[in-house]
Amino acid sequence: MFVGWRDEVQVYGSLIHIDIKGNRIWIQRDGTQEGIAQQLVDAGVPKSDIVLGYRSPFVRQFTGFAVGVEQPSNSNRKQLEGVNTN
Repeated sequence: MFVGWRDEVQVYGSLIHIDIKGNRIWIQRDGTQEGIAQQLVDAGVPKSDIVLGYRSPFVRQFTGFAVGVEQPSNSNRKQLEGVNTN
């Protein structure tokens, strides 16, 4: 988390945002230099359990990490990927 001021504007944001969905770790934001995904792998978490949520589902298939695309619903409306609506 960083909080501060730039001139008269407050600067506020989260460096890391991680969700646990099912049995997977979803990294929604990673503002670290080292990369939290690699730190998790180094700690013994399998790449198949980590989803790089800040990458599009198309790009995720090339990362070596889990793709994490939710199953499509029966409705004609396209669901937001990674959002649990239950």
